[in-house]
Amino acid sequence: MKFHEEQRRLVTILTDRHCVIRYSKHATVEMANDAITHADVLKVLRTGQVTWFEIKKDEIIHVEGADIDGRRIRLVVGLRDQAITLQIITVMALTNSI
Repeated sequence: MKFHEEQRRLVTILTDRHCVIRYSKHATVEMANDAITHADVLKVLRTGQVTWFEIKKDEIIHVEGADIDGRRIRLVVGLRDQAITLQIITVMALTNSI
């Protein structure tokens, strides 16, 4: 299943000069546990693919891609168009470091 509209919206928000990326406490804990850096998250946001979409309080997408070292990771991201904000809800390594 392709999520072209969600991918387009992610890129639109991410490339806006006012874009804010926020991390939940859970995301920062998981990033530390899996040795995932802010640079890794940015790389996946910029080059990864949207693999899931759902609407809860916010619109939620899953973005999967390779981090700086080539390891596959998944981000769960809340999209907030009006606030031009990406809320990183959680982060997980899908593969071990290469």
